[in-house]
Amino acid sequence: MKIANAITLGRLLLVVVGLTLLALHPGRMRMTLDMDWVMFACLFVAAVTDFVDGWAARKFHEVSQVGRLLDPLVDKILVCGALVLFMDMPDLAPWVPGWVVVVMLSREFIVQSIRGAAEAQGHDFGADRFGKWKMVTQCVYVLGLASYQAGWDWPIEVVRYALWVALGFTVLSGFNYMRKAVRVIEF
Repeated sequence: MKIANAITLGRLLLVVVGLTLLALHPGRMRMTLDMDWVMFACLFVAAVTDFVDGWAARKFHEVSQVGRLLDPLVDKILVCGALVLFMDMPDLAPWVPGWVVVVMLSREFIVQSIRGAAEAQGHDFGADRFGKWKMVTQCVYVLGLASYQAGWDWPIEVVRYALWVALGFTVLSGFNYMRKAVRVIEF
């Protein structure tokens, strides 16, 4: 197994564990379990190491089709899964409006469909700088929510702004991918 793919699979495992810990106790208040810190740690490590698998693939010349598909999938599961689960937590509800989650999920479905169509027609349609900034800002937003759920109070100030910045990059990168798709996809 390639090093980069092993890192991505490790990230997937961390995301699954983190989201499982969130899902086991829906609707609960903040700091009700010590496992909230384990949840935060899993999501944090999975988010922060997002760049490591791509770096390893390039460094060791291990870029693969599996990695090109699996890495963004792990990113989407992390962000979208966490946001959906956070919506059910009373202390986080004001910071996770349903319409924001719908916009972020919709962008992911649209871009993934566009990417699939472009690559099926032989076009390289990897992440661009707006997509990378979208992921960074969404991770800041999600990790702020996760750390607030785990017991830190100060991240809510970060979440206040991160929500809007992440939403802006989500919309901007979505439109940018659609603009690029019009040029390369045969309709």
